[in-house]
Amino acid sequence: MKTFSAFLFITIGFLSCKAQHEPWPKTKNWKVYKGEGQQVFSYSIDTLNSIPSKRLNQDSIQFFLENMVQVSDTTHPIWMGSYLASYESSAGKVHKVEVSIYGGFFYDESSGKYYNLPRQFNAKWLAFITGNMPY
Repeated sequence: MKTFSAFLFITIGFLSCKAQHEPWPKTKNWKVYKGEGQQVFSYSIDTLNSIPSKRLNQDSIQFFLENMVQVSDTTHPIWMGSYLASYESSAGKVHKVEVSIYGGFFYDESSGKYYNLPRQFNAKWLAFITGNMPY
């Protein structure tokens, strides 16, 4: 009975765990892609290689990522426009991100989470992203 109880406890714990996001400092090769608006939500990761892109400066993106805060799972920010971005995990896997044009937040598709910057960083974040767009 003890063995079954332990097995049941471990199984329930395993099944209830959500995927953890890789810490932002371990990410690399952040890119922004040409295009904006609703179409960025429909692009698959496979299509990213065919879209003009620009790699972001690693030190600059890490500055912003260090200040990102995960948005509550019950909160869904309002989109007023979006850019497409991606990053590479330490394992070399590319992950797609939709970046809000106005809101100072982004949506990480791999984790299904929104991340937001404190208000004092929004103007610098927007200038950084728009200043690196590949036109």
